[in-house]
Amino acid sequence: MMTLEQFQREVLQPLHDKRDEEYNKLNVSYREVMEATAKAKTDLEATECNFYAVQAAKKIEFEASQRIELQKFKTEMRNSRLQIHNQQHEVLQNIKEMKRRVFDEHNDAVGRAFAEFNAERAKNGELPVTCNEIKKFNEEEANYDRD
Repeated sequence: MMTLEQFQREVLQPLHDKRDEEYNKLNVSYREVMEATAKAKTDLEATECNFYAVQAAKKIEFEASQRIELQKFKTEMRNSRLQIHNQQHEVLQNIKEMKRRVFDEHNDAVGRAFAEFNAERAKNGELPVTCNEIKKFNEEEANYDRD
């Protein structure tokens, strides 16, 4: 029969050594997997950082170009509105001037007509008629027609 020391040396120690050797192999494999994973994660983080940096640069460039386009658009719209307003103002001024001319021509024609009418009345020995008398006459006729 074996002693405890012999049993430990001859049976248990080789089993422990075999277990330690297999653990060491597994630890090496574990370390390699962990190192590979860490390297892959680092590479992914670098790729991700690079991607976001490029995206940020593109975003800044895009926003700058959009600001420029927006400013151009607003300027064009402002100029178009101003041009339309100026055209409208010019047309309205022309219409006002034409109305003034029509009004003045009408008043001149009425004045000439009264002058000729009153000249004929003066030749016939009658008193001249004023515009106010004709207005009263027209109002009387309008009231007469209503009745």
